[in-house]
Amino acid sequence: MEFALVLPILLVLVYGLLEMGRLLFIYSSVISASRNAARYGSADGTGSNGKLYYQDCAGINAAANNLAFINSFSNISITYDAGLAYGTITPQPIGSGVALTTQCSAVSSWPIFQSGYRIIVQVTAQYSPIIAISNLIPSFKPLTITSQSSRTLLLSVPINATAGTSWSLTETHEVAVASYTATITPTSTKTLVPSSTPTNTATPAGTFTKTLTPSTTPSPTNTNTSTPTSTNTPAYTLTPAIACSGKVTHGALTYPGNTMTMAITNSTGISLAVQGITVYWNNATGGSGNSALVLQSVTLGGVSLWTGNNNAPTFSVPFGYAILPNGASSIVFTFPQAYANRNGTERIIINFLTNGCQNYPVDSSN
Repeated sequence: MEFALVLPILLVLVYGLLEMGRLLFIYSSVISASRNAARYGSADGTGSNGKLYYQDCAGINAAANNLAFINSFSNISITYDAGLAYGTITPQPIGSGVALTTQCSAVSSWPIFQSGYRIIVQVTAQYSPIIAISNLIPSFKPLTITSQSSRTLLLSVPINATAGTSWSLTETHEVAVASYTATITPTSTKTLVPSSTPTNTATPAGTFTKTLTPSTTPSPTNTNTSTPTSTNTPAYTLTPAIACSGKVTHGALTYPGNTMTMAITNSTGISLAVQGITVYWNNATGGSGNSALVLQSVTLGGVSLWTGNNNAPTFSVPFGYAILPNGASSIVFTFPQAYANRNGTERIIINFLTNGCQNYPVDSSN
């Protein structure tokens, strides 16, 4: 009788513990998912699909869902801003037209992102009990759990310095030579001169027999201790910022043969390190007869940067190292057939790493 009275209360208590555990687990998963997705989107460089991490919408969604153990997160918002305004602490829109509410997948023409921009990832999930409590309590509604994380993009670190200034880094290595002890017992007078400066003389009497005996308790003791020090001093020089404004110009896009080409003139006097190259073209109907147009290779200044097959309308060229040489050169995108049909989306953007040129990209649309 007592057990029958206690059993309903015990079952309600156990069920409440299970539901509370599910609620806490979903809550923790939502928070971790938003953080993991924002961390993925703020990474520098390109992923395995050739896209910059902050442009990789599918990769950001996958990073969030990697932590969805009970159910997948279908409500994931990925937006961007240009950082918080000083004083008011309000998000600022990206100047090239990406609104604060524009989703990652809806950005039709990616602007040139700069260090200090932010990626904001918001993950939302619904908690509903296993038992439909709303049938018993009509006013009960599922709980909505939302977590938002933002991270600042660090795409380049400019170092400003006065021209002609250099810095040196000195490394000192000390090599200690252990002291040693030896006993020398000859029968006649013998002078031993080692490679170092001390001279050791021992004069015992006896037959003419020379014995060299190391000992922990020497009779005459010769102790040599030398501690040479070698110093290795490499010098490192930081490249001062150069005046890049107006010194890197470009011509119009041309389409000779089966290529899309743009002439570039670098008047800075030095070669410029390239951070990223993004290209847009009519991939769907750009070929003859409105056929698909596949990108097969990219060269800059006569140096091959990438070869393969890509038919996406936007492509961030993956490469290990690239420079824009001083003087006149060209960037060439090669296709398997002539570029017959243009739709107005054609565009080439080149970003630089060289100090002083980070904020002066080459953009064919300008």
